[in-house]
Amino acid sequence: MDTNVNSRRNSLSISALLNEDTVDPIHQLHTTPPSSPINKTKRKRITSLQYNRLMEVFDQTDTPSSEIRENLAAELDMTKREVQVWFQNRRAKMNRVKHATKHRPSLVPYYPSIKIRTQPIDTPPPPPACYPPPPPPPPPPSSSSSAIDLLASAAEYVRTNYPGNI
Repeated sequence: MDTNVNSRRNSLSISALLNEDTVDPIHQLHTTPPSSPINKTKRKRITSLQYNRLMEVFDQTDTPSSEIRENLAAELDMTKREVQVWFQNRRAKMNRVKHATKHRPSLVPYYPSIKIRTQPIDTPPPPPACYPPPPPPPPPPSSSSSAIDLLASAAEYVRTNYPGNI
């Protein structure tokens, strides 16, 4: 099959040499066409004045009649098609926003396992309810007590204030 394509290509090339008007269809399929004669216009941005006027009308009606669109086009130096497309895009945007807020009412996702802190960061958190408040510190030792007396008074303090820990 490859030889058939090559022989056909050769015969077309010979005929193209003989007749300059002949176009090689196989050659055209495998090459990129030169820049097309149809020039695509660049995207047109609307001015703030045009935007404000279009929004005024959109606030009144999101589907203006063809007569209103035609008057707007003349007033704003736009084509009727540009005005029509602007209203179509604006309606699509409104539906998109409405759909997003309907299905996602809060920007903060809900995670029940995470506790949200309601106090300012400066204030310390309240002590847990499962522990009793700490007892007052023992009185300072007198100058005549020894180290053993100090240890004994500390042990007594712990025994009386924390009975389950010993």
